[in-house]
Amino acid sequence: MIATSRRPTRRRFPQGCGDSANGSASISPTVFPKASTDASGLARGFQLTAEFVAGILVGAAIGWLMDRWLGTKPWGMIVWLLLGFAAGILNLIRAAGVVAKNTLEPPDTKK
Repeated sequence: MIATSRRPTRRRFPQGCGDSANGSASISPTVFPKASTDASGLARGFQLTAEFVAGILVGAAIGWLMDRWLGTKPWGMIVWLLLGFAAGILNLIRAAGVVAKNTLEPPDTKK
């Protein structure tokens, strides 16, 4: 009953989405991709974020444990947090596929 009493409002779409010939708004696929591609992109983003955060958390945990064990507060935490950050960046680059898996052997040497 409430929904029928309200008048529809005109929606504003981003640049590149124009009105079609019949007067209704059309949505360009380049501006709003399909839901399936959004879901896979979102999953990929979460995976890359988890790779990065895991490296930092593992480095922080190792640094905290070493500080407690050796009594070197706060230096172990600082050093291992930086190492965890570097490992997180490296894992992020590897998971994104920017770096080849094995760069030690030349591509011509196959047994």
